[in-house]
Amino acid sequence: MFVGFEKKQKQPLLEFNIFRNVQFSLNLICALISFICIAASIILVPFYLQDSLKLTPAQSGLFMMLSPLILAALSPICGAISDKIGSEIITMSGMLLMGLGFFLMSRLNEHSSVVICAVFISVIAVGQSLFQPANNSLIMSACPRDKLGIVGSINSLVRNLGQITGITLSTTLLYRFMSWKLKYHISDYVKGRDDVFVYGMKNVYLILVAICCLGAVFTALRFFKTKSRTIIIDGRGN
Repeated sequence: MFVGFEKKQKQPLLEFNIFRNVQFSLNLICALISFICIAASIILVPFYLQDSLKLTPAQSGLFMMLSPLILAALSPICGAISDKIGSEIITMSGMLLMGLGFFLMSRLNEHSSVVICAVFISVIAVGQSLFQPANNSLIMSACPRDKLGIVGSINSLVRNLGQITGITLSTTLLYRFMSWKLKYHISDYVKGRDDVFVYGMKNVYLILVAICCLGAVFTALRFFKTKSRTIIIDGRGN
């Protein structure tokens, strides 16, 4: 209903013609995938730290500061690097690195070291630091300057949708796998059965790896599309 109404307006709130830009749409899809995966991971970590590794809430809170600190430190540097060597390569590397981090997280169990967990979380955070600034640059540069306000709003909408989807997907899959393991339905952490939670968490992270691989395909498609367009333009110039 909203789409039909907006298409009839002379000055719509959201110009759907902007999505005809294939490059812009690919950038948004990649952003959506990254936000889904990051949100899905973030919601699992506190439960793992407190219930499986037996950390206190204060210790878990300090641990959760690790990713934001890495992002704050590396994002400006990664953004500057992407301006020099190209955002497409950086985003593809970041997506693959996040996928690697999720795979490493799937190897954890109830006896794993907090230090090892911190290293694996750091891998994800570095991948996110590589991906986010470069992908934001690609999103904003894919459209005319007079559309930057709309593009920024759409980017924020995609981020919120990705986070909501990621949290919902993660918790739904987690309890589904835990229920399958126990052979009966549950909707909460089972005290004394850390192995059940770890089983569910492992499977969720493996699914996130698959989603990241899909994101890597989109980033690769975007890279080769940009590269082929550059070759065509250079050929015409010569």
